[in-house]
Amino acid sequence: ITRELDTVTEEPATKYAAVYPNNKVTQTTSGHIIEIDDTPGAERINVRHRSGTFVEIHPNGDVVQNNGNRFQITTGNDNVHITGVCNLTIDSTCNTTIGGDWNINVAGNKNETVGGNVVEDYSGSQKTTASSMDINGGSEIDMDAGTINLN
Repeated sequence: ITRELDTVTEEPATKYAAVYPNNKVTQTTSGHIIEIDDTPGAERINVRHRSGTFVEIHPNGDVVQNNGNRFQITTGNDNVHITGVCNLTIDSTCNTTIGGDWNINVAGNKNETVGGNVVEDYSGSQKTTASSMDINGGSEIDMDAGTINLN
């Protein structure tokens, strides 16, 4: 099975439409910029590091963030609630480490497409319960155990 990666969501265009004297810009000697724009209908806030990293708040409240490496540490709880669609595209490896349990609840269907092999190692047991199950091993299914019960 081959699957092309989803297209990366493009960054929304800036809503820059500044009209003097509504736009206040402060630029430091090294090139950092803080811009607060009160132009009616085009109100924006833009904070830009001289490296190009920036955070911009658009007139409708959308936040655009563009940066190099990012480190986020939460020393307490972290809650995220998304009322629309969430798209996550990762162009390289994704490593996830969970120190406790991992609970997943899906109200609809769960679909997975894997272009390579799947390896799962369990220290404990695995239990699968379904109202019906289809297993298609293509040309071969290998089962190794001290006892195999087929009911």
